Amino acid sequence: MNIEYVKGEIYKKTWTEEFWGHNGAIHLARELYYELHTPEALMGLASTYYAAAGNAGAKAKSGNPASRFYWFIVALVCSIRALFSSSKVEGQVGLSNMTADQLDVRASILERVSLRGAAVSRINTALLKKLPIDTEVLLYAKKGILMHKLKNEAGAEVCFRNGHMLTRDVKPTTLVRFAKSRAIWRLESGDRSKAKMDFLAAKGIATEHGLKDQLEKIEPYLEELKDVDTNVVRWDYVFPLKN
Repeated sequence: MNIEYVKGEIYKKTWTEEFWGHNGAIHLARELYYELHTPEALMGLASTYYAAAGNAGAKAKSGNPASRFYWFIVALVCSIRALFSSSKVEGQVGLSNMTADQLDVRASILERVSLRGAAVSRINTALLKKLPIDTEVLLYAKKGILMHKLKNEAGAEVCFRNGHMLTRDVKPTTLVRFAKSRAIWRLESGDRSKAKMDFLAAKGIATEHGLKDQLEKIEPYLEELKDVDTNVVRWDYVFPLKN
């Protein structure tokens, strides 16, 4: 097996949402794990199951009742397999020895099955490590959303404040994702004006850097907030980048 080729195929098929069938991302990730039998490969399989669960969940929201039920079951099975695969990695490696990326994936999977307190714990462990600044900013954003869902608004505010303090040095993609996460938190918390401010900031950065996939995610929110007034004109008033 050409390991690097298979890894590339898994990444590509996950990105294009080609999860199913003999040549799908799940099959390839499973074959890679059977070949390597390493915690890294198993966490990769867990991540693929997690992404597939999201894809199946989206399919379960449309179509006829039989189709929706089928995809609901597929999403449930993939979520359970992601949970057990990532749990096995945590048991093999130990929480403190997991990489930040592994802890990030584990937190996402735990959130998917509504174990949000456990997800926050994994993010806290990741934040104790020496991290690339982009990773740190996105972890603060993820933790902020989780704290909001746990009804800890003060904790959410601290997370987004800490993340914002680091945004001057991050990549545009990271900045867009952080701004979008903070906007969602503000929107769900009822602060529609500041939410629109952040969505506009995210749109400005995404437009300037040609991030079309992010623009597609931002536009529906701005349509929802089209009648909300905000004083912000330029996105770099909100997120000034390093010169």
